[in-house]
Amino acid sequence: MNHGLGDILSRARSVAMTPVWLGQLLTSAKSFGDNPILGSRRLNELGLHAGRVALAHRLAAWRRSRVAHLVSPEDRADFARDGFVIKHDVMPAAAFEALVAQVKAYRGIARETIQGDALTRRIALDHAVLDRVPALHVLRDLPAWRGLVRYVGSANAEPIVYLQTILSHVVEGADPDPQLALHADTFHPSIKAWLFLTDVPEDDGPFVYVPGSHRLTEQRLAWERRMSIDIHDQDRL
Repeated sequence: MNHGLGDILSRARSVAMTPVWLGQLLTSAKSFGDNPILGSRRLNELGLHAGRVALAHRLAAWRRSRVAHLVSPEDRADFARDGFVIKHDVMPAAAFEALVAQVKAYRGIARETIQGDALTRRIALDHAVLDRVPALHVLRDLPAWRGLVRYVGSANAEPIVYLQTILSHVVEGADPDPQLALHADTFHPSIKAWLFLTDVPEDDGPFVYVPGSHRLTEQRLAWERRMSIDIHDQDRL
């Protein structure tokens, strides 16, 4: 009886959720496990996931073209070639020194997450934090920052910004930090940007990016399709 009731409830849930799952096809939803339509082997064999990837890249390129005037031709060329743009000494020296001093002196509420043996600590930059770290306003108002974030992210919108600290090898006996494995965060173009307040030596876990891996080549699209078909044999992350 309970088994039969469970089947009925499961079917009822599927019926109720189907419009939601279908609607998520037009969003950034990416979980094959949480959405059975996204995770359908049959549909992905027919090209569902690969089609979403291709469409997302075309839309990002179109949106990016609308804000191309915000960045220099050199930055556009660097991004087109590598998928990233590096800026040295992006802030005036005095403003940067003030920022470092204010960040080091700041004490406030932070959120922490642990993955493997690494701890990531983040402080969201709300108005209260900005009032106590006023040098951050200099960074946020820099044309180089504002323009690049919008261009690479293909969205004329304010980014979400944090003060972030990553502590490596702090959880004894844990597996290595999974973030150290080369990976893609999602299926659509996205952006992350860092202003490093200190130098990061090679043995301290610097950020690593594969130049050119942002381009949707035929080989990349074929890989996306293979992964979507065999996704249930992969690690959930």
